[in-house]
Amino acid sequence: MKRFNKSLLALALSSAVLITGCSDGDDGEDGAPGAPGTPGTPGESYTPVTETSEVTNLKFISNLIEDGSITIEFELTDDEDALINGLETASVYVAEKTEDGVQRHPDGSVGGVVSVGGDEATEGATLTMTDDGNYLLVAPLASVTADTEALIRLQVGGGDNIAASQYIIINKPDDIHTTATENCFACHVDYATTDARHAKYVAYDIDGEVDFVAGCMVCHNSVAGVKDEDNNKVGPGYASNSMQMLGHLNHQKFTSAFDVTNCSSCHTTPINNTDRGCVDCHGSDLAMVQSSDIDWRLAHSKIEDRLALMEQNAITAEITYTSAGETCNTVTAAETIDLEALYGDGSSDGVNGFLNLSTYLHTYDNVEMQFVNRALVDYKGSTYPKTVTFPSSNVMDICWPAPEPQALLSGDNYEVAGSVRLYLEDPLSDGKNVPLQANTHEVRNVMSDTSCTTCHNSHTPIEGIFQSWDGSDVDSVASKDHAHYGGVEEGGLGCIACHNSSMTRGVSAGFGPMIHDFHFGDKAAERAAYETAIGESPSAEKLNGANCVACHQDGIDLAAVPAFTMKTKAGVGKSPVSANCQACHSDGAAVSHMQSMGGFFDGENDNTIEAAESCAVCHSVGDDQGIDKYHLVEAAE
Repeated sequence: MKRFNKSLLALALSSAVLITGCSDGDDGEDGAPGAPGTPGTPGESYTPVTETSEVTNLKFISNLIEDGSITIEFELTDDEDALINGLETASVYVAEKTEDGVQRHPDGSVGGVVSVGGDEATEGATLTMTDDGNYLLVAPLASVTADTEALIRLQVGGGDNIAASQYIIINKPDDIHTTATENCFACHVDYATTDARHAKYVAYDIDGEVDFVAGCMVCHNSVAGVKDEDNNKVGPGYASNSMQMLGHLNHQKFTSAFDVTNCSSCHTTPINNTDRGCVDCHGSDLAMVQSSDIDWRLAHSKIEDRLALMEQNAITAEITYTSAGETCNTVTAAETIDLEALYGDGSSDGVNGFLNLSTYLHTYDNVEMQFVNRALVDYKGSTYPKTVTFPSSNVMDICWPAPEPQALLSGDNYEVAGSVRLYLEDPLSDGKNVPLQANTHEVRNVMSDTSCTTCHNSHTPIEGIFQSWDGSDVDSVASKDHAHYGGVEEGGLGCIACHNSSMTRGVSAGFGPMIHDFHFGDKAAERAAYETAIGESPSAEKLNGANCVACHQDGIDLAAVPAFTMKTKAGVGKSPVSANCQACHSDGAAVSHMQSMGGFFDGENDNTIEAAESCAVCHSVGDDQGIDKYHLVEAAE
């Protein structure tokens, strides 16, 4: 048994107390942070993968043409950039560049079609997935060699799980066509969005841009195909209509003031003349005539001659006043032009006068830059007589007598302006007049300079314009002769003098609504019915009214539309934005919506009354409900 000395125990306890009391408070703190550890190895990146798609994007990687086969490598993704696995179907279409142009013989002796999967799979064709989303297509094709220049179109997918891709032009030889997508789309804009035949076959290049002509040429070769008595294709081309036949024959008489000899409307590069192109229009007998004494190109020179006449005879106009108080449109031509001799006695009969004159004074709004009315002419005709004199041979004064025109409206923004249209009477002996026009003031026009002449390419007046047809006998059609009106240069600037919102000739409220109606609206449908009845193709059936950019190449600004009532001959006024929209959107729901936003169609027939539409609040370009969400209003860059 241990015994403890009490004195020693007391000493130990007191020592412990003393040591504790001497602590400086730093005992037990954490040490300094350690050095950073070595970074870990990064994980591998991961791209999502799918085996189904509603949108299939094809990225071309490479192709190789060898003797007897074509090998194509590509990648597939969906609309969320996920790689697509499990592709089982693909088709490649090949047309070869030959001495006769692009050709694809139905029997496979020149070009051909190779398919993997589907109901018409080609023997020996293979489709291999080399990695997620990456594929190698080997297409056996007996006609090709390593030296073959081939136009190749590829499409994949289309089964139950993977949506069909667009048609992609993955290879195109140089100089296979002298036309361009831009020329076709100047009228058709975006063929793939229309309900026209073969719209689904529109093809794209490997950069995602439309390659319209090349896509067509895979089937519509330079060489036309024929069929035997059993309706089987027997070559030498694939489709019955060659590409040049489609261009030449389908545009012969499709609209007013169109001239098929204006080759520059479609051909962007110099044309290689061949007998095939001539046969399309002239038949084989005439086209094959051999003659070293005739330059057949002269038959296609009228367009250049008309344009030269317009440039050489360009005119200007200004408002002047005489000492007797007359108000005049003074027209000045180049010093080399004898206007006095051309005018003659003013008869414009081609014998005593070679110049037709159409001219007006207008009330002009210098803020909105538009004609308010034709000051001296009402719907019934001229109210004031005019006189024509020539201070010099190249200067013409067209004057109206004092007092100053009573019909000119008063207002802070109003002044007198003038418009002049001169028509050279048949100067090229082809039965066509050549229009010249000038305004004294700048006139607001949201059409681009080439909006009209892209289709109406003859550089002549519009001539006979369809007005109406009641659906009965075809002879009951009403038309209006515009041989001395209707020059459509500069976006129809010469038309506005008559077709402004004061002098409209029909129920359309001015120039804009009239153009919309005649190209896309009820009037276009009425004309189409008449054209069908007389055995012609409807002239506007392939136009898409949603493609505003075809005419409005500089865009559309609803807020900039002058907010004044547009007059109609029917005696009721229309609000300006709604009047334009109604031409296409004419059903009850659309009209009610416009009216709820301040639009009207039966207002007072006075174009000095302001309209208060709120269309621009919701439908301006860029807004959630902007017109650009439903219409193509800006050209692709």
